[in-house]
Amino acid sequence: MRVLVVIAVLAAAGAGYWFLNRDGGNPPKPADSGIASVNPSPTSVAAVQQAEDQAAKNPTPGNYLNLSLADYQAKRLPESIAAARQALNLQPAYAEAWNNICAAHNDLKHWDDAIQACQEAVRLKPDLQLAKNNLAWAVSEKAKGH
Repeated sequence: MRVLVVIAVLAAAGAGYWFLNRDGGNPPKPADSGIASVNPSPTSVAAVQQAEDQAAKNPTPGNYLNLSLADYQAKRLPESIAAARQALNLQPAYAEAWNNICAAHNDLKHWDDAIQACQEAVRLKPDLQLAKNNLAWAVSEKAKGH
């Protein structure tokens, strides 16, 4: 399987952070903005249900990473973090899961948690540019006091 990238763009800032999933198909389209909606769309609810079913049937680190992405896209950020942590329970050195935790914490503006998660991702996989980008974003936003 190859790693595919989803870009969640912060429209207001003109910058973005990156999220990963494991899949063999085409990459999902970027999110419209980094602003959480109160009511997830029916499409995102269906995607979460499908990812939950897949992770329940076949609890692999990759399936939990996919669930993390689906939760993230549905603006279920605590659930996204929990799913990535499930992936880490199965594969503790899974840099991509740490990256997803970082991206969700970035969206929540939990800069210290984001920084810690991305530092771990980069420690595990120094060439993971997505984690480097997320780390830079968290450090920058924390420095701005956001």
